[in-house]
Amino acid sequence: MRTFALATVASLVLFLSAAPAAEIRADNPGAIKSALSKAGPGDVILVKPGEYDMGGSVRLGKHGKKAAPITFRCEGKEGYAVLKVRGQIGMRISRTWWVLEGIHIAGQGCSATVFADGPGGCRDVKMIDCKISGSKQHGIKSARTAEKAVDNFVMDGCEVFDTAKTGIDLVSGDNWVVRNCYVHDYGKAGGVSYGIFLKGGGVDGIIENCLVDGKKKRITVGISFGGGLTGKKWLPVRSGKTAPEHDNGIARNNVVVNTSDVAYHTNNGANCRFYNNLAYNCKNFQRQASYPKDALLVNNLVGKLMGASRDSHHNIGPGRKEWFSNPEAYDFRLTPAGEKALVGKGAHVEENLLDMFGTKRDAARSVLGPILPGAKPEAVWIDRRAPKKGE
Repeated sequence: MRTFALATVASLVLFLSAAPAAEIRADNPGAIKSALSKAGPGDVILVKPGEYDMGGSVRLGKHGKKAAPITFRCEGKEGYAVLKVRGQIGMRISRTWWVLEGIHIAGQGCSATVFADGPGGCRDVKMIDCKISGSKQHGIKSARTAEKAVDNFVMDGCEVFDTAKTGIDLVSGDNWVVRNCYVHDYGKAGGVSYGIFLKGGGVDGIIENCLVDGKKKRITVGISFGGGLTGKKWLPVRSGKTAPEHDNGIARNNVVVNTSDVAYHTNNGANCRFYNNLAYNCKNFQRQASYPKDALLVNNLVGKLMGASRDSHHNIGPGRKEWFSNPEAYDFRLTPAGEKALVGKGAHVEENLLDMFGTKRDAARSVLGPILPGAKPEAVWIDRRAPKKGE
């Protein structure tokens, strides 16, 4: 009886001490900073659309949990909560199990508008329908800290723009997914700049359904596994061997336009694959230093393949103007000429069963490039939080 009573009391104490999840409304910069600092697992921070001058940088406070992430969300379905941030790092994400939705982190000359790292190992973070802008170097950058990589990070439906160097600079993270994102107006400071890259010893990254516009700025590259390489001392060692820049990455159904350098790229990657990607008004594919079997390209419209695996096949292009409805306006829906040139000319790929808009591909009538015939949407960026026309 005594044991039962003690167990019952202990359970009651735990029950009473466990704070229930809360809905926290923040309507000014001070309240937002306080909420970001104090919110716990399961809490939801709600902010109305509008501009908030944060006066400096912001950071996330506590860890969420797998079954109870912490959510920071702009209320409603239209507009963004625009956080104007300053300092070397505008927003630092150094915690786990967070969801950011409808938040525009607007850097005021930050070196990195968003920086993801942390001694605890930043991981399991989602950014949905967010915007990142205004940096002297990188829009979003991740980095390994204290031997902890930034893993399991998803960017879905995000826009990254107005950056002096790289738009999305992802270092030493496993299982990154960059999906349905729009990267443009990067590389404004000159030198070699990238729209999106994964490097630093990560594995299993996916870049899919993205639109990258190099705007013919200086020396711009579209999508890369490896980028400009990482210092060897920072790369992890696996099985006694220095890891490649990225291992087992997939880039599929992406559109890269107007880069002054190559559209797609690997540098010291391993087992990276490129499926059904499109390059328009820009150069080709290039592999620089490489591990064996990198890189495999299938069903791409990219033109010349410099250093691709000998197993690459069914690649043509780059895309021709007459194949698409209005490519200068990002409308890459197929014209009759495009259907004639591309439909039935590809190979079935088990790792890419859908097109850019989620339509199932026909294995018996495989199509080159990211978009199937009869597509209703355009490849133009769809801001899912923009006011709807006619409403």
